[in-house]
Amino acid sequence: FFEPVAGMMAAIGGLALAHFVTPLDDRLVTLAALIVLIPGLKITVGLTELALGHLSAGVARLAGGCVSLLTIAVGVAIGLRLAGAWRTLPQGDAATVPEWTQWVAIALAPIAFAILFRARWPLWPVIVCVSVAGYLTNLLITPASGPESGAFCAAFVVGAGSNLYARFFNRPALVPLTPGIIVLVPGSIGYRSLVAFMDRQTVVGVDLAFGMVIVAVSLVGGILTANAILPPRRML
Repeated sequence: FFEPVAGMMAAIGGLALAHFVTPLDDRLVTLAALIVLIPGLKITVGLTELALGHLSAGVARLAGGCVSLLTIAVGVAIGLRLAGAWRTLPQGDAATVPEWTQWVAIALAPIAFAILFRARWPLWPVIVCVSVAGYLTNLLITPASGPESGAFCAAFVVGAGSNLYARFFNRPALVPLTPGIIVLVPGSIGYRSLVAFMDRQTVVGVDLAFGMVIVAVSLVGGILTANAILPPRRML
């Protein structure tokens, strides 16, 4: 019950801000409010377990992630129907933010996820370094080789950096790996796919859904390749 209510409240809140406070793209506000709840990491982990042969756990986790994403989207759809008259700008008409803001965001996002996962503050520099390295890899490779290659290489960098941390400090590789991967997971693409389906944009929805699966599989391939080439000394 929590997820559809959260989706509904986020959609209504975004529309209310756009109508009563300042003109903005309410869908971007809604996505930003829900991004922590969108189960992109759960879907990626489910695909990883399937790739490793853990079929029962992988299917259960993948199905749970898809159902969570669907219930969030249903809540958003209800919110849009209840307060849709408040929309003041068509989607995409809001002013763009300066280029430097993405660097502030990528510096703060790993710390926010470290707090969310309750990582101790001495581990924050490692988490930030691994996360920023993965993001920069994706940013550099995607324009030249496509999102699949970008996601694969970024996941490989995150996985290799996490395994190096585990080797040198004898700590769990998941400490930097989880925040580093969650920056890359395609949960927002899945959300946009469901929103496109709700807007009767079937072709766009199918394209985005296929893109989400391809990016998630690429992330899984990058993680598994990093574990094969540079494994940690022991699994913790």
